[in-house]
Amino acid sequence: MDYPEGVKADDIEVVLLSAQENILVAVAVMDWRPGMVQEAEGITTRTSDLLQTTEHIWLLYETGLNTGPQYSTKVGVTAKTIYRALDDQKRDERTIRRYLDGAAFRDRQRSHSIVVARAISLRINALKIWNLQEPSISVVKVPLSKVLLIKIKVLE
Repeated sequence: MDYPEGVKADDIEVVLLSAQENILVAVAVMDWRPGMVQEAEGITTRTSDLLQTTEHIWLLYETGLNTGPQYSTKVGVTAKTIYRALDDQKRDERTIRRYLDGAAFRDRQRSHSIVVARAISLRINALKIWNLQEPSISVVKVPLSKVLLIKIKVLE
């Protein structure tokens, strides 16, 4: 789900209600543009408050002090941070592999690291090559949807 440009905290309920049909079959709500939600005043708290009732997991990009995930967790919403998005058009395979190395390093420090990307050939090729290299050996790689579904089953 993507909030429209310039969305205000008062608009959040309308946006979520209009997406309700899609949200009902989803296990998580994700901030697709890095930092957009946490940088906008009131949006994080209003979204967290609404997600309390739906019990969705909220995925937010790491930014600043990560007040979004902190507030969400405080009010009982499961929130996870996304370490990196690989969707920038300027990223070549080598850069993507370097970012994956960073995610693997981070994974060893924190026991998890979420990296997201649209499944296009450049990124798939970079992931295949990276998967054969040393940093990837210690990392369990799974689709995020699988992890989220497991989390939902644990909560039930």
